[in-house]
Amino acid sequence: LVPEHPTQSVCESANMGGPKTVEVNPQESQFGDVKWHNLSIDECMSLQTTKADGLSAQEAASRLTKFGTNELTPPPKPGLLMKLWYQINNILIYILIAATILSAILEEWKEVALICAVVVINVTIGIVQEGKAEKAADAIKNMLAPKAMVIRGGAQVEIQAAEIVPGDIVKIKKGDQVPADVRMIEVSRLQTDEAMLTGESMPVAKHTDPVALESGLGDRKNLAFSATKVTEGEGTGIVIGTGDFAEIGRISGMVSQEEDTKTNLMVQLEIFGRFVSFFVAVIAVATLLIAHYSADEDLGTA
Repeated sequence: LVPEHPTQSVCESANMGGPKTVEVNPQESQFGDVKWHNLSIDECMSLQTTKADGLSAQEAASRLTKFGTNELTPPPKPGLLMKLWYQINNILIYILIAATILSAILEEWKEVALICAVVVINVTIGIVQEGKAEKAADAIKNMLAPKAMVIRGGAQVEIQAAEIVPGDIVKIKKGDQVPADVRMIEVSRLQTDEAMLTGESMPVAKHTDPVALESGLGDRKNLAFSATKVTEGEGTGIVIGTGDFAEIGRISGMVSQEEDTKTNLMVQLEIFGRFVSFFVAVIAVATLLIAHYSADEDLGTA
């Protein structure tokens, strides 16, 4: 029988001391929940169907076509009109717009100018804040390494980091940015700065031994993560995650993802806006009725 989730079966077999030979498509292993930190070097090599002298040029080209480039997907950027709609689609803004129209009908031009100024300032602040969020997502993208040293067909070559694919053998040294998520297979006093991912203020020393399955990100010391800085030593590793499938890609996705969840403040403002609109409507109707019945005026004049 073929297991429904071959990637999961490989992990379980490895953890239980089962067979070391695995049959998993590299694409499935990138997309699947493979615990690379818990696997041995040989198991990682087998999962990515690669070897110490690297991928051939033909295999690298094939994987680049299959997986795509080692780049982060740019976040969606709504146009100016959509940004404007996001800011005015609020019940409090609707109330202010209605007040502006009524003031204009009554030719209260000072009130019209004041209310319009409030609306414009509110919308401008909201659009500026959205722009800052977009810049934060772009800043993450700019953290990626521009070039990388890889072993292809037994030869060490420098390539554009965007051309790295899962299964590539990469070499990193002091001063480099790690070009992708990497399972280390050789290290020499290797240390990386992972503050951007884990908040760890001190450089993390790397090794090649498997670590516990339940280890957190900061304890996976046999992995080096994309966009982190090598502060000491050098090492060689096998690429296990590129682009959006690297840890930095997951962070970029969370930053650029449009959140539908409303904060408590937003909920409270909506409740307040509904209360204000209801209160204004009641006062308006009461004033209309009082003017009609007490002053004996018709509804149009009232």
